[in-house]
Amino acid sequence: MSDVRIAWLLPVAWFYWQPALSEFARLFPETTVYTGLFPGFAKGLEGTLRVEVIGQFRVIEINKNEDSYGDNFTYLSPKIVGQLLRLRPHVIFSSSFGIWTILALLLKPLMWWRVVIAYEGSSPGVDYRNSALRLFIRRLMVWLADACITNSRAGEQYLIEWLKARKDRVFVQPYEIPDESTLPGGSGGIEDRFPDLQRPIFLFVGHVIPRKGLPLLLDACAILKARGYENYTLLV
Repeated sequence: MSDVRIAWLLPVAWFYWQPALSEFARLFPETTVYTGLFPGFAKGLEGTLRVEVIGQFRVIEINKNEDSYGDNFTYLSPKIVGQLLRLRPHVIFSSSFGIWTILALLLKPLMWWRVVIAYEGSSPGVDYRNSALRLFIRRLMVWLADACITNSRAGEQYLIEWLKARKDRVFVQPYEIPDESTLPGGSGGIEDRFPDLQRPIFLFVGHVIPRKGLPLLLDACAILKARGYENYTLLV
């Protein structure tokens, strides 16, 4: 298996991808990650992946929506075609339903490689369930692909029920999981840093922007207060 050439196509190789990909590359050494944006290696994973940045990653906003990701188009360089033709991978794992996935599927009959679509999860802002055109294109892509992997049960449901993927070609595996070795250490626990906090403690981790759900969390806190529940702490 060590001689199997594998390409991962990721618009952005964020830190949360890297622990799983590093372990994947250990099992399959001939793995190359192609990305439009690379923020650098996560702590402790330096040099464990072969990463090549292709062109420039850009998000082109079409319709703005304050409550979600809105309607946008992610530009990725077509130079990926030359890289794939040069590498001639046996298997391509491509993130979501972007232009790189489309190009990999279009070249599939010519190059005879296998294509696996990786769909991170499911949410109203990225599923486009109200767009007949996007659903049609995605269903066609799923039909052309050899398999799909997803990070959650919600993603599995979306792929099977909405995109009509075959159940035996959809695999659920939580692969975007924080690795303890890559997280900052030595800062102590919450109890040590904030010994007087009222419990229970609710922790919000993410960008403080509407589409990450913070307003919904604040609404939930308002409901708790209206019902007389105030003995808790919200950490953001």
